[in-house]
Amino acid sequence: MSGTVASARTLPVRTAFQLAVLFTLTFLLFACNDGGPVLVRQVVVVPGATSMHVGDQLTYSARALDERGQDIEGRKVEWSTTDEALATVSADGVVTGLSAGTVSVVAVIDGKIGASSLLVAAAPVATLEIQPTPVNLVHDESRVLVAVARDSKGRVLTGRRTTWASSNPVVVSVDAGGRVTAGQTGSAEVTASVEDHTVSVAASVGPAAVETVEISPSSFVIEIGEQKQLQVIARDISGRELKGRDVLWTMDDGTVSITQDGIVTGIRKGNVTVFASIEGVTGEAVGTIVNPPPYSFDLVYYRLDPLGQSELLVLDISDGSGPRASTISRRRGHRTAVAWRSSAITARSRTSRSST
Repeated sequence: MSGTVASARTLPVRTAFQLAVLFTLTFLLFACNDGGPVLVRQVVVVPGATSMHVGDQLTYSARALDERGQDIEGRKVEWSTTDEALATVSADGVVTGLSAGTVSVVAVIDGKIGASSLLVAAAPVATLEIQPTPVNLVHDESRVLVAVARDSKGRVLTGRRTTWASSNPVVVSVDAGGRVTAGQTGSAEVTASVEDHTVSVAASVGPAAVETVEISPSSFVIEIGEQKQLQVIARDISGRELKGRDVLWTMDDGTVSITQDGIVTGIRKGNVTVFASIEGVTGEAVGTIVNPPPYSFDLVYYRLDPLGQSELLVLDISDGSGPRASTISRRRGHRTAVAWRSSAITARSRTSRSST
């Protein structure tokens, strides 16, 4: 009986001791955890695998988890990407897409690494325009046009292939680089295509404006009654010669006359300025008209007399009083030529036996 009672009293003592040890260990465990940092066992990057367009931005976050999968707050995150040519990330986790490709966004917390895959895609073309406009050209002029593509947010898209075409290459031609060149007068449509977008612009070609007018020669001397051909040269602002333009010829007095072909004729002694005007632009040349020298020529010819002999006649204008005919020589069986100069006979003669 007494043994049974002693055994019943012993059990509560052992149980109390076990409970005390368990409580102590539990207290010590929690005390140790409260006194030191919780270790990061996993880093999760949010969002997971995703995509974005070039030029867009996307904000990422990182979760630090302990060994029980619970979030650990307040830990510093170090951000990076595996290829900064494709995408960059700020210290706050804002990712910016730079060019098309696949890249990983990486977060590091207390040495633990988390990552997320990101596909950066080229933004589709939303609008397309040709610059500069309007396209008004003159003969032989050329300029480079540019097709400007933009995305839905108005950002300029670069690196896109552009296809160029002209509705009338005889009037305006265009090469693969967008350089248009003016041909003949008229109009055409120049078209640019980028991906699935196409835009056109009207182009016109007209005559070049006259910038300068020159007369060649710029000075001249002619006698009364003498004629001189003048040439006119029109040039545009680039110095290119312009042909086929109408010319208006005028002069400042009546010492000469001039045709619309530019032929001047001396009328009286004096000085003159000749003007050539083309489309409102004028060039000039100066001229001097002088008296001709005194008459100094002879008209010599032969004729046969009634006996069949040759006879030499000379038209004498040597003294300036006017022409008069005189017989200089008549020799049968011979021909004798005598040339006159002014009022004196020169020492030049030619004698030949007649065949008659």
